[in-house]
Amino acid sequence: MKVTKLVTFVSILGAVLVTASPAAAQATPPATPPATQTPRPGTPAAPAPQTPRPSAPSTTPAPQPSAPPAAPVPFPADAKIAFVNMQAIVNESKLGKSGQEQMKKLADSKAGEQTGLNKQIQTLQTELQTQGSVLAAAVVQSKTAELDRLQLPDWPSWTTFAAR
Repeated sequence: MKVTKLVTFVSILGAVLVTASPAAAQATPPATPPATQTPRPGTPAAPAPQTPRPSAPSTTPAPQPSAPPAAPVPFPADAKIAFVNMQAIVNESKLGKSGQEQMKKLADSKAGEQTGLNKQIQTLQTELQTQGSVLAAAVVQSKTAELDRLQLPDWPSWTTFAAR
């Protein structure tokens, strides 16, 4: 039950972060453009636009190019970035710690069950190898069926899932 609560909590937290991020990142730009922008160190300055030279003298003067448009600012200067460390939340919260304990108990119990199944399988295999020639055909067949049942879990076939 607590693991479900933890998963629900983490899912809700993730959904809130995902839906809040685009709204915070797409804040409206300020009404006035920035005064001047200095180029970043290491970036080359944009070359001055070149006007094509006329091949023949003309009577009308060529229009003067206007100043290049200012580069758009991707985020406002006061924009903030947030990072949520989900692993730290799970490791340090009460709910996360209890969920980890439950998962450890479940893993330990499943490992114990698997060890018991492995012992049964090993016992059946050795019985079939050592006594296979002495046992009746029906007994060998039943032990082989039991071995197959232990080795292959009762999972629904993939065709069952495809039919849904």
